[in-house]
Amino acid sequence: MRRKSWVVVVTICIAALLFGYSVPAAGSGDEITDILPPITDMKLTPLFETVSVYVPYSLTGAECKIKYRKKADLNALCNVYFYKGAQWKEAYPPVYQADAKQFAGSLVDLAENTEYEVTAEIWVNGTKVNSYRQNVRTWSTEVSVAQEIDLSEIYSGSGTLTLAKLKGAPTAWIKITDKQGLGIRADNNEDLQAVLISDCAYLWIDGIRIVGGKFHGINLTDGSDHVRISNCDISGWGRDGTLAENAGNYAVGYIDKDGKRINNDAGICITDVTNTVIEKNYIHDSNAKTNAWAGSAEIDGKTVEWASVHPGGASGIFVRSRGGLVIRYNDIVGSQEHRFNDAIEGRGNGNRFGGLAKDADVYGNTLAYCQDDGIEMDGGAVNVRVFENRIEETYSGISTAPNRVGPSYVYRNVVHNLRDEFGKNSSAVKAGGGSTYSGGITFFFYNTFVSNSSFADAAFGIHAVGYGSDADRQLYRAVTRNNLFYNTWSGRTAIDEKYPADTNSFDYDLAGNTGTDSRGGVFSLLSPNEKEEHGILALPQFISLSGSDYRLAEESPGFGNAGAIPGFEGQNMGALQRGHNGCIPIRPFRGGAEAYTVVIQSEQNRDFSIKGAANAKYVVQKSNDFSCVTTETSGVLDSEGNGSIRIQANAPKEKSYDGMLLIRFEDGYSIPVNVRVKK
Repeated sequence: MRRKSWVVVVTICIAALLFGYSVPAAGSGDEITDILPPITDMKLTPLFETVSVYVPYSLTGAECKIKYRKKADLNALCNVYFYKGAQWKEAYPPVYQADAKQFAGSLVDLAENTEYEVTAEIWVNGTKVNSYRQNVRTWSTEVSVAQEIDLSEIYSGSGTLTLAKLKGAPTAWIKITDKQGLGIRADNNEDLQAVLISDCAYLWIDGIRIVGGKFHGINLTDGSDHVRISNCDISGWGRDGTLAENAGNYAVGYIDKDGKRINNDAGICITDVTNTVIEKNYIHDSNAKTNAWAGSAEIDGKTVEWASVHPGGASGIFVRSRGGLVIRYNDIVGSQEHRFNDAIEGRGNGNRFGGLAKDADVYGNTLAYCQDDGIEMDGGAVNVRVFENRIEETYSGISTAPNRVGPSYVYRNVVHNLRDEFGKNSSAVKAGGGSTYSGGITFFFYNTFVSNSSFADAAFGIHAVGYGSDADRQLYRAVTRNNLFYNTWSGRTAIDEKYPADTNSFDYDLAGNTGTDSRGGVFSLLSPNEKEEHGILALPQFISLSGSDYRLAEESPGFGNAGAIPGFEGQNMGALQRGHNGCIPIRPFRGGAEAYTVVIQSEQNRDFSIKGAANAKYVVQKSNDFSCVTTETSGVLDSEGNGSIRIQANAPKEKSYDGMLLIRFEDGYSIPVNVRVKK
């Protein structure tokens, strides 16, 4: 007998409700509305720490100057004259979008729940022709909850939880919690998803363990607006399949019991919704497996080899947003046996309104163990900002192939330890799109890219992989400043530019490798016959390369050598600035570890220290198939915030094994430590 799905409606009544369902095809991306609607006045779109700015102007050849400041408290006389936050700051110059007749740009590093004054001036040939001035308030983490519902009130303990037309208000959110520890457990054959959120508004899902779902753990859809999903543990979704030859249109891939290629299953599927926050969740252990781009396997008693087969399987998050998306402080971590396709995968990557689309922030996340990308920024990418993330154990780090509209911003990220299940890897950044698709520009500021790239003819940093069918499909548009490129292979360029674009500008980057060649251990920043005027070719000196502590030593090249960037502050080249504790990803909490990569021999023990708030409680989490490593499952830091964790390794002697340990505190923040067990 079919188990019940529990449905919550506006009146919190329980009723039966059936929904049709189809699995979206990757790249289908039908466009519902124009990503750049016409504007007649300056438009400000805030998130927690950023504001997207749009300024109308109908003619090319103009310059737009944007300034901003915290709004002073005019009720206090001293603030009128001495209020530090009232000092005007210059924003990074916006980009003109000729088809929309507007400028677009971003304000970054703002304080949340804070009001700002923003001015924009249009200048033509040295004359100011127009000006705008508006106030805007950034989002607040704290919201006003009018009704809190315990999961036990609306859910039986099994099957899909369906939340339909459950609508609060801006000052009256509805919050669903699980104080009883019931959890949600869906069947992987009968239940299409563990949680379906349909046409809801001002709804907050917090602290629920979610297991199962044939396709998705959580499916957020049908025009939902202002939905938050936080502190949830999401696992066990997706179709368990078998590796097959000639599956679908591919040479190999994983297929389900019906012979269909497995793809687009997701821990959280986000489709055509607005103002969504995904934060402090642990997304892990999908049922589905994902093929690598190239490899070999035993299939039906014979060895099958394949190359250039796009990975297909499960992803941590599968998304096509309609704007106002924040993905922050999550741990989206696959495993050695169940790698994701992408940690964050976009739907409709070649379309203007594909993927993250517009007005989106992705920051402070751990994105790891994927066969393809840590994150796909492909699509419209209008004021999409990816910053302060940690990306590792992926084939590539970040994809911007293509950036259809832009501008987008990639800053203060750490991309390192790149590799798929066969140890193969590409570049920290994939770019391209050619004349047709590369309409938008991406700004790369203060990133740290550390790699052992051996991919033939690839730049290990920014690589023009291409997109589309244009002859110049490898053309992309980018600006780089203050990035750090470090590689263990000689003969690689840090920035690969096969088809120079007139918008491209590369400067103030640091690059070096440990290879020995005629260039003495350093290599070119750019493609042949090009150079950065202020670039530095030298080996950076990290606090601990083996421990993934990428802070620069004071005597290192790049320390204190950053070039000034309006709107983006920093002193050092690379992601980690002065005063940072070395913890990656970058998160606003007092915490860190002795090392962020730990190498241990099998049948050995290793103690490493951790730090956090005084007397803070924590749990240690890891993937289900990382059983060769054991630790204590929980602990408490001492009165000075110090603690120690013992790792015990017992991997099979015939193979090495890798996995991620997460030391997660009660406030939802975690310290990720990648552990490599050597045979």
